[in-house]
Amino acid sequence: MINIDQRLKVLADLVPNDTVNLADVGTDHAYLPIYLIQTKKAQHIYATDIKEGPLLNAQTNIAKYNLQSQIETRLGSGLLPLLDLKTLDVVIISGMGGKLITKIMDNFQDLPLKACYIFEPNTSENQLRKWLFEHNFLITEEKIIEEQNHFYEFIVAYLQNDKQKYSASDILLGPILRKEKNTVFKKKWIQEVKKLKNIKSKRQKAHQIASINDLDQVIKTIEDNL
Repeated sequence: MINIDQRLKVLADLVPNDTVNLADVGTDHAYLPIYLIQTKKAQHIYATDIKEGPLLNAQTNIAKYNLQSQIETRLGSGLLPLLDLKTLDVVIISGMGGKLITKIMDNFQDLPLKACYIFEPNTSENQLRKWLFEHNFLITEEKIIEEQNHFYEFIVAYLQNDKQKYSASDILLGPILRKEKNTVFKKKWIQEVKKLKNIKSKRQKAHQIASINDLDQVIKTIEDNL
């Protein structure tokens, strides 16, 4: 059995048990697909990457565990290597910034619409949430962990027919995370408030009034949810 870190383990746990076809976008070394097959969370996986080097590493690891018949590697950018698929149960996009993920998702309408989307943005989580809400995605599950002094947020979403209702707090903090308010969530945002107040103090000295007002609103949104 392959060993994976906590971040990948959370991603694996979010995959529905009845998954048949799954895509791991930006697979890198293919550790997650290998683990998902070994634990029988998915039956067939498309592991994609934009670079040949990481994909060669993935192919080596897949062969090491003799899983070539269940994990198919594809070279290409974002969702483009997947657009020929007729059925797809789960799409995982992780290990990159939220802004980049939104660009990748611009092609989502060419994929099977029933897919469950699992995201792990390592920056700009709010930008990803805003994009999801604006494109009629319902966020059904969220997780947050701390690993090696970095906070990771996980988002599970499904496309809906109707417009989604959301608030500034939902975008910034997460509609589910801000209600659960677990200890990791509180730790992250307490630290963030301290950083923002330090930035505010520096801007006050520079008389940057407009940007101070924006910071005040963000700080208030965070503190109202702690």
